[in-house]
Amino acid sequence: MSSKSLSGIPKKRLRSEQKIFLVGECESVILGAKLPSMKQVLQLLFYKMRHENLTLESSIKYTIGATIEFWEKAKIPTAQEKNCIKKLKNLYEEWRILQKHSKTPNEKCRKSEAEFKDKIEIFIFDIAAMDALGLMKMQEDKDFLLLQRNRGRPGSMYGADTVLTRKEKRKEQRMEEKRKRVEKHLVHTNYALEVSDTEDAEKDISAGEENAAKDMNEGEDTDGSNINLLPKKANRGKINFIDDRMLACMDKCNLSTSDAMHLVSATVAAFINTMKNVHGTPSIKMEDLIPLPCKFQFF
Repeated sequence: MSSKSLSGIPKKRLRSEQKIFLVGECESVILGAKLPSMKQVLQLLFYKMRHENLTLESSIKYTIGATIEFWEKAKIPTAQEKNCIKKLKNLYEEWRILQKHSKTPNEKCRKSEAEFKDKIEIFIFDIAAMDALGLMKMQEDKDFLLLQRNRGRPGSMYGADTVLTRKEKRKEQRMEEKRKRVEKHLVHTNYALEVSDTEDAEKDISAGEENAAKDMNEGEDTDGSNINLLPKKANRGKINFIDDRMLACMDKCNLSTSDAMHLVSATVAAFINTMKNVHGTPSIKMEDLIPLPCKFQFF
């Protein structure tokens, strides 16, 4: 924090006062075309803590979010956020231990400090998923990750990232076009099925009315009287003539409801026409040919 003068105006810190032990100056953003190093991550973490006065938890969460954005640009799968946060906490605790012993006159402490400083400068803050190489499809991305894990983080995201972005954009466009074609095909298919079912039903009704009219015209006896095989008014039948055996046959043949009704209507029409032709004398009535449980009005 900046100190205040006697007049109440805050004084600016000196550059030497702003430096962090073993980390250097704070940075408000992570820059570069490489995956963030440990030092860059710590610099952003301390900026949030020292300059924006955020808590350690809030600073760690913000820093991890900014770090993950870099890894997403490189198209590298990352570990879960909670695991990344835990890893940054461990790195911060390691720094805290070294800071506590920074004034201890011990050669071992100086050696640990040098090793820590060297490590955070030349190695990335690795938050890749455990099976990242297996999840990645492009060999260029795999090679880039393997290079970045070496000392000095060799490699760069420039150029390759632009080409990959164009490829993925074209892939998304093709997938979207394919999805629209499939939806359009399904809509047309459903419409064709509905039209077909409607036309079949209309044909059955029309055929039934024609058969009824034909039977009434041809049913005259020698005395000029008519045999009323069907009522003049085409009323829908109200007697349930489909028994359990017929239902079982329909289920065994895997017939839908509409197909079953088409089959039943055709069978009934054929049965009535056959009985009329065989037993055409005026003394025999159609009601006597059909058993009592099967008497119904179909048309």
